[in-house]
Amino acid sequence: KTLPPITAARGSFSRAGRPPMTGVSTPTPADGAQWPGWAAAMTLGVWYLLTAAPGVLWFDTGEIALVAAQLGLGHPPGFPLYTVVAGWLAHLPGVDPLWTLNALSGVCAALCALPAHGLLMRAVTLSPMARCLVLISVGALSPLWDQGTRIEVYAPATLLSLTLLAAGAKV
Repeated sequence: KTLPPITAARGSFSRAGRPPMTGVSTPTPADGAQWPGWAAAMTLGVWYLLTAAPGVLWFDTGEIALVAAQLGLGHPPGFPLYTVVAGWLAHLPGVDPLWTLNALSGVCAALCALPAHGLLMRAVTLSPMARCLVLISVGALSPLWDQGTRIEVYAPATLLSLTLLAAGAKV
């Protein structure tokens, strides 16, 4: 007995009329509540901004802040998208540039909860409250908190990566 061939159908593989796979969770309207991602993002955002560094810290924060302020070129790979966005924010009138750049990291780190929530809903079946608690717990881990409270390129890069991954997972 041979298995039916797997054929491409609208960008995905068809199971050729077989029943749906067990163990795969597709969010239903009742289960697909979006509030856990937003609640986690807001909670983490407030926490990151309240605990943000008041200025420049160790490692690359001084260099990245200077590059953003001067719209210059940092060490390779240079972070061109980050430099343009951070440079624009660093030149907002009436706002401390260092706090603004720290806030950029905090906002981007907090917004990572939104695409992570979408991926979490696709991966496991959890109640909305459990999803919210998972997102806040992961966002509160020391390495993530550290990158979300100081001038660094990792939080914006992670937000971009998670957003692309979540968009690709929807295909």
